[in-house]
Amino acid sequence: MNIPRQFYGVNYISRLISNYQDTEKTYFPKMEYNYIDNKEHVALNKLSSLKLDINAGITYKFLNKLMEDKSCGVDGIAIARGEDVLLTCYRPPYSEAVPHITNSSCKTVTGIAVMFALSEDKLSLDDKVISFFPEYDGKLVPKRVREITVEHLLTMTSCSKTNELISVTEEDWCKAFIMTDCSENPGSRFIYNSINTYMLGAIVKKATGYCLMDYLTPRLFIPLGITDIKWELCPKGLERAGWGLHISLEGMLKVGMFLLNDGSFHGRQLIHPSFIRKMKNINVPQDTDNLSTGYGYQIWHLPSIKGRENRSGLYMLSGMYGQHVIIDENRRMIVAVNAHSDKMFPESKLTRSILSYIGMEELYVTDFAVKERINYRRLINMVNLYEKDTVLYEDAERIRSCIGKLDYKRLRIENGSIKLFPYLMQSMYMYPPYHVNEMAVKIVDEDTIKIGFYKAKTGNDKKNVSDNKAETDNSQYVTENTEKVQPKREHLDFNFGIGVFRHEMKGFGDDVRPVACKAHIAKDEDGRNVLMLDIVFPDTGYSRLIKLFFMEDSRLVLECVEYPDIKAIVDRVLSGETVLSGNTVDFKDKLPESIRVMLDHQMEPRMNVQVVKK
Repeated sequence: MNIPRQFYGVNYISRLISNYQDTEKTYFPKMEYNYIDNKEHVALNKLSSLKLDINAGITYKFLNKLMEDKSCGVDGIAIARGEDVLLTCYRPPYSEAVPHITNSSCKTVTGIAVMFALSEDKLSLDDKVISFFPEYDGKLVPKRVREITVEHLLTMTSCSKTNELISVTEEDWCKAFIMTDCSENPGSRFIYNSINTYMLGAIVKKATGYCLMDYLTPRLFIPLGITDIKWELCPKGLERAGWGLHISLEGMLKVGMFLLNDGSFHGRQLIHPSFIRKMKNINVPQDTDNLSTGYGYQIWHLPSIKGRENRSGLYMLSGMYGQHVIIDENRRMIVAVNAHSDKMFPESKLTRSILSYIGMEELYVTDFAVKERINYRRLINMVNLYEKDTVLYEDAERIRSCIGKLDYKRLRIENGSIKLFPYLMQSMYMYPPYHVNEMAVKIVDEDTIKIGFYKAKTGNDKKNVSDNKAETDNSQYVTENTEKVQPKREHLDFNFGIGVFRHEMKGFGDDVRPVACKAHIAKDEDGRNVLMLDIVFPDTGYSRLIKLFFMEDSRLVLECVEYPDIKAIVDRVLSGETVLSGNTVDFKDKLPESIRVMLDHQMEPRMNVQVVKK
């Protein structure tokens, strides 16, 4: 089956559509994590291109093209050969200091935990899933569910009808899985489903007595020297297993080295190599991705771009939007990447670009020593340039000039509002849309501006204005269009750096997460100034970009976009074949026209903004 559009893994369409509604919900649920308690960092050895036999000139062209390609949306990339690193490059505001979400690439880490449990005789591949959960065993358990084994979960062949939507509808995910029937007999078909991986994590806990993080810490994370890592928890306090792992690029690179070396690292064999070989060599046919040639135990098989379609030794840890680790065993190459592309799984321009790069025979032939050293220095200089978060004096002055016109002003959106948080923050972390119809601008100093985003008032808010007219305090303000004194409104303040990202830990209700904000200037196609307000959540890879267009008639026009590009994702869902947990669905002619119009309208069209004095 040739499916050009992939939309599986998390059942987004239901959540995305529901979050387009104009809800007034403002509660930010707290995300609970399991943290690693390991301070013993193990540094990786960095070598030059000449010592690694990697052509620096070819790598320079590849990296420059990849980092400049907006469709790939690279946040960070690391290249290694064996256990030696050629380079690690981050684009601001991303860095090694903030572990990045891995999305589904952490499924392979869960698979490694299962391999350790198998090697210690804690469980077997033929064990029935139901045998680990006697508390749910009863007459209501479907017959086919009783036949699901650990190996079915590892190979995504359980055929369970349970999908990722239960993560927002159910408290007990294990019970939901066991009580839900299968679409086909287990083992008969590959159906990608993150709840399979979640069940593997739950089984590790049942079989060993330890949750995934506690089990893997002495066996994998400490030996590899991975020190800064956290895993999102389900309502029952278990790691989500199939998603939710936050780890640095270096950490994922080390996991790739462990797999490349069949379970060893820095000369120490951490598990019998046969278990890792089996994990990689099992190859289940799959029909849901155009690129992958099969699926192992929670790991994807990849083809050679040069045409040797079934050459063994190419594997991939794959997470949506470009969280990948690509391993070429034959050349001992590893490329780890974080990105915010709008692509879901292995099939993407990003993946194909990396495969083309590591598949070039000439990459492994260096130039003569002097030229190679010059090209390597040029490559490292480019990496350093990408990682610098600096602004030219002239650009900073232009930014201050534009912002100066808005200092101590309120920007009121006419006849509408914007949603402050990216749609993917809403779907993955249950954040509210947080409708905003006013922004208050204040220059803090020459390097920082503060912008308050004021929640759009509800009918109840308007009613309370007249009731509370007599109440006055320092938080009140008066607009030039009304004599009414208004009470303090709910708002969120963000500090934006002038031309560079300003980092801070920000509290959102019960939740706290890192935020990086930058104000910078661009020009539109007509040469007008556009003030860009970039709000990035670097631990997730999600960002919101608010554009303010300065029109000739002194009007302001506002537009919002976000990355990954939600417009592209929804368009892909609405315009072609879609895979929802293995079920092919063509939405093109099935969604009512009213919903299509509503979705287009909700994608933040341009809005006029009125400048109002405080």
